[in-house]
Amino acid sequence: MKAPRGFAAFRALRQQPLWRLLAADKSPLTLALLVSLFPENERALPSSVLVDRLAGELEGLRALGEDLPQAARAYVDDWRNQGWLSRSLPAGASEEQYELTADAAGAIRYITGLLVPRPRATESRLATIIDRVLRLADETDPDAASRLRALAAERERIDRECAALVAGNVKTLPEARALERAQEIVQLAEELTADFRRVRAEFGEINAQLRMRLLDQEQHRGDVLAQLFADVDVIADSDAGRSFEAFWTLLTDPERSGELEEALTTTLSRPFSKSLPRSDRMFLLHLTRSLLGEGDAVHDVMRNLARNLKSFVHSREYLENRRMQQLILEAQRAALSIKDRIRPIDKIGYDLTLSSSPIDSISRWELYDPSLRAIATGMADGIPDAFDLENFAAQVEASEINFRDLRLQIALLLDEREQVGIADLIDEFGTPQGLGTVVGYLALATTMGEISADRRQLVAWTGMDGKARQAWIPATFFLKGSCDAN
Repeated sequence: MKAPRGFAAFRALRQQPLWRLLAADKSPLTLALLVSLFPENERALPSSVLVDRLAGELEGLRALGEDLPQAARAYVDDWRNQGWLSRSLPAGASEEQYELTADAAGAIRYITGLLVPRPRATESRLATIIDRVLRLADETDPDAASRLRALAAERERIDRECAALVAGNVKTLPEARALERAQEIVQLAEELTADFRRVRAEFGEINAQLRMRLLDQEQHRGDVLAQLFADVDVIADSDAGRSFEAFWTLLTDPERSGELEEALTTTLSRPFSKSLPRSDRMFLLHLTRSLLGEGDAVHDVMRNLARNLKSFVHSREYLENRRMQQLILEAQRAALSIKDRIRPIDKIGYDLTLSSSPIDSISRWELYDPSLRAIATGMADGIPDAFDLENFAAQVEASEINFRDLRLQIALLLDEREQVGIADLIDEFGTPQGLGTVVGYLALATTMGEISADRRQLVAWTGMDGKARQAWIPATFFLKGSCDAN
């Protein structure tokens, strides 16, 4: 690339949100806030939650001497205008939701990769390239005889490996090379999940372009609907639509997804996986769920585009928007026609009443006093019910508790300790299924753990509705080695 062409291309990229975020004056502070506000397990946040969290973070930073003059809401609006946050109102939601844009997520992934750089998987990457080149050359070869020779050679290689295995000569990858390949898998999967944000952003741009076309074209309602149905095919036939549909078909295939689940479980049970960082092990543990969650979000966006456009046309909302656009253009043309005859400070004999809101003094507000509504009598502590394993076992059978994840979590913690209890597991991994997580641990304890009928322990968890709860259960423990036998 010649310097002038490269300069023009890079100057255009300099205006993109990703580069602006990395080059901002307070880029380290902004990146740190975005990472803190949007952890890996929370893709989107309601507006009130985001502002409340940001206000708390700002107070902590101001106490350390940072100059942060704006309020939390002002920072959120500024980040959205910069292209680092996207705002949406999902169907049925009571308030707007915010999430990181693809550019912001890419900048965060790049910077955090510099903080904890991963070793370059030289051998693994080279092996991948060689394998892909060989497959490409083979699968594009039109010569049947050549492909038969290649298949015969592959069959001979497989026969030699089978003979070696029968003879007891089992070769496995060295631990260093196995770790290298596992880390490359983690890196590729992280890049794949980040690509979903970009696909959703592309669908949003397609939606905006279709709406603009509906507003710009002077057509009857029947013609608009016909054009709309044609635009649905445009969405499906776009690069983003074709790429996502191919990926979604592969991911939701029961046979392939089952193979992936089984392979992940087998990989995490290998001795070398204990040398992986815990964050990588947890990422691989929840890989399928993360991919399905991100893919489902993109699928919902793609599916709702046509539905929203049809509603836009059927409700005649597009006619109102088109009329408003016409009025604005007429006003602009009228203003341009008289700009040379009337100055901005000239009186034109027309008063425009601006909209306003009532303003009142804060001193006239009355503070809420909870004591005015206090109950005269206190509340006695309730007697906890006796715990019945049979009743809980029946509930477990009727639920869809993810026992695979619970077993792996127990195994991960037993790698570091000789004995763990249910409270230890909850403190380490949380309760993503609320009460279901606690019940799942108890069910596994009946076959893998130790249950003391004459001792009880208090466990606390956060339900799926966000409320904190606690209960008395029999003292339950998992001992080192209990997962190996199951």
